[in-house]
This record gives sequence, C-alpha cells and structure tokens, in this order.
Amino acid sequence: MTGFHIAQLVLGLGVLGLIGRRVHEVYFEAGRFDARLGEALLASLRAGEIERARALVRAAGPAWDARLGGAALTAHDDGVDVGAHVDEVMTDLRFRAAAGLRSLRVLGSIGSASGLMGACVEFVWLMAGDHGLTGLMAGRPQEIATGRALLAVAIGFSVLIVALSARTQLARDGAALLARARKLAGALDRWGHRGPANGSGSGEIAADL
Repeated sequence: MTGFHIAQLVLGLGVLGLIGRRVHEVYFEAGRFDARLGEALLASLRAGEIERARALVRAAGPAWDARLGGAALTAHDDGVDVGAHVDEVMTDLRFRAAAGLRSLRVLGSIGSASGLMGACVEFVWLMAGDHGLTGLMAGRPQEIATGRALLAVAIGFSVLIVALSARTQLARDGAALLARARKLAGALDRWGHRGPANGSGSGEIAADL
C-alpha cells in the first residue's frame, strides 16, 4: 500500500463521516417519530389543548414535525400569522433535506477518478519509474504495479458505490420527510386561520395529513 492508497482511504473515511452525520439527522432527529406525532399535535391544537401541544413539541425534540408545531405555537402566542412562521421553518427544512447530497456526489466522483488516476500512476511507474533491485526480478515490477493499480481502482470505486448508494437512499427518505412536513405545515396554516376547537374530528385531521 502506498501513500496514494492511504489518501484514498482518508477520502473514504470522509465519505463515511458525512454519511453518518446525515443518517443521524434524517433518521434520529428529523424522522425520530412517525406521522402520528403530527396528527397528535394537530389534534391537540384544534381541540384547544395548547399545553398538551407544547408538551408534545418539547418531548419530540429536533423532529421536524415538532419544529413546525413549535413555530405554530410561537406565532399563536405572539398573535402573528402562523403561516409565516411555519414557512420560515419549512425553508430551513428544505435546505436540511438536501444538505450533504451534493457533497456525496462530488466525493463519489472524486473516488472513482482517484481509482483511475492510481492505475495511471502505476502504469507510469512501470514504464519509466525506478524499480531498484526489484527490476532484476523478471516480472516482479509488473506484478507490483498491477496489484497496486487494482487496489487503487477497488478503493476508488468502492468509495463511489458507497457514496452514491447512500445519497440515493438519503435523498429518497429526506424527500419523504419533507413531503410529510409540507402537509403538516399546510394543516397548521389552516389551523392558524380557523383557530382552535374548529374541525377537530379525526377524519378531517387524517385528511389534512
């Protein structure tokens, strides 16, 4: 293994670190609860149970549904437009849903390029490099260059596959969470215009969400 291979492995560790950060945010923060959290929040607000809604928001922590519910409650307390506050949070959520996806694509492309570059470096070494005493052994330089080139290609394309696979899954799940958040935002906006104790039936809540 050469310094070039070590640099490739460092790139791979960077990709894994970025994936880990995005997995934590998408699955353990944004989506830590399912759609029933939004339904419970909306039901509490429509029934006029503001304190229960606050408790749900506090308990849910960084979940996206809780952030939207918290924005609606803040607007309600301040006597301002609920929709405007919710829209501000949605703008941030749209950014967070796409965060890191472009970086994963770029790092994956760099990984595949590094594999091909590593193979080229070994070819140049084989053709024009100083082989030292190894050159006295028939076929040994070719064997070394081939092994190192294959290792570089394997590492590079492994980085590409991992980065793009993770990007595809994270993009899909992030989009699903964003779609759910968008529905809840619309329902909270309508609640802000109608006020509590109006249309609190479970059928209407399910239709909103």
